Order: sequence, then structure tokens, then C-alpha cells
Amino acid sequence: MAGRYARTFDRVDDMIAMSLDAFPADEPMAFAAIFRKAADTDGFIIGTDVDGLNTYGRGLRSGLNSGNTAMFYDASAGGLGLTGAAAPITLNRWYLAVVSRTAASPGSVVASLCDYVTQTWTHSAAQNLAREAANTGGHIVIGTGRSAGGIYHGGEIAVCGVVGIVPTQAQKEGMVSGGLSTLDMWAASGWTAANNAKVFPLDQASVATPVSDAVGGSTQVSITGTTVYDALDTVPWQTTIQVAEPAGTTGMFDFDLSIHPLGWF
Repeated sequence: MAGRYARTFDRVDDMIAMSLDAFPADEPMAFAAIFRKAADTDGFIIGTDVDGLNTYGRGLRSGLNSGNTAMFYDASAGGLGLTGAAAPITLNRWYLAVVSRTAASPGSVVASLCDYVTQTWTHSAAQNLAREAANTGGHIVIGTGRSAGGIYHGGEIAVCGVVGIVPTQAQKEGMVSGGLSTLDMWAASGWTAANNAKVFPLDQASVATPVSDAVGGSTQVSITGTTVYDALDTVPWQTTIQVAEPAGTTGMFDFDLSIHPLGWF
């Protein structure tokens, strides 16, 4: 079955840089990722950097100031994320994290986390976070917080992205159904070209195949390391809806049901 791969990041120097593609540098914005952590350590999963300053920008970070969970991070003020009843992330378990901030300064930050095993969500209360200067001339960076490297993710990432809206709680929860997420679910939750979304499925069967933007026009700029994670039945992401394939018919039974307004019939 195609499209159930993910990418493993080694927490040493693995990273993928994507072009910003005119993404609005300021808020409102949200970052999201389906990921697993291999160690209880701090690391960026996806962020935006500023090459000229060689600094961390803002993004989705796991491990800083909040135990081992997920937060919206900004270089000017550190991270804010899940608090209170939020349990720490269990290592080697798949989660969807969605973190967002409004356009005000300081902005209202909310972090949300879905456990694919229990299929339960935790949402943090809104908190205020000061805003870093607008990002210009940098990249969207997967697996670390800047193109020059540093604070690397250790574990798997199945898909990640950034969007120019603040998703509602209902929209976030609509990104998962029955322990699975698809591109159609994300699109129905606001991750569309109209909202300037960039969505990066890391489901390539080879690291030699460039990562592409499934929604916008962002392209892969550079890559360091990473390996293909191919335990297909455990990855909770599908770029397109698929059915089981009879032996000898690989690739013939992949369907994108969004092409028909009535779906599957």
C-alpha cells in the first residue's frame, strides 16, 4: 500500500528546509504535525526561521518549559503550551499537535494535542505570548528550528504544516477521525490554499524524492539526513484514501475521494 510512510529524524542533524512561498510572516497562524518522539528531549518539529539573523523564529516545539508536551514557541518570549491536566507525551506513540496564535501582540496562544491511541484531545487554556519580529527571507524548517540547525527533533514525523488562520477547537478535532488523518480532513478544517496553508506529507518511499507541498507552492530547498520509516500499518496519516490491494497490483487501488462531490458510492 502506498502513502503510509513517515520520516525518521535522528536528533543530531536531520532536517528539511522548505521555501516560505510568500507565507504571511505575521500572525494569525497555526502549526500542526503528526509525530512521535523517541526520547524525552527538547526539539522543534516544524518552524519558520530568519536566515539573515540566523535565529530561531516561531513554530511547534516539544519539550521546552512544559514537560514533554507541545507548545507554540517564539524566539522573543520562549514557549507556552499545554498545562494543567495535560499528560506528558508517551514516547514512541503517535500524536497530532496543533498550536496557534492570534494576530494581536501579545497574541492569544492555544496548544492542542490528540493521542491517536486513546483518540482523546487535550486543549490548553488561551495564554498571551509576546511576538517576535516578522519572518522575512527564511524557510519553513522541518525537524529543527532554523536552517543553520539546532534543537533537533528525535523520532518520526508523518506530516506537518503551517496555515494563516487560527483553527477553532472543532476544526482541530475534525483533523482526526477513527484514529486516522487525511489531507481531506485537514482541508475541511481550514488547511487550504485560500488560507495560505502549507502541508508537507513525509510519505515518500525514498529520501531521494523531494518533499512537496500538498496544498501550496512551497518546495524543498535542502535536506540533511533523515530515513524512511516504513511500518506502514502504524502511520496514522494518508494523503489520499486507500483500499487494500490484491497481490501484484501495487498502486492501482489508491483513490482520492474528494474528486467526486458525493464521495464514495
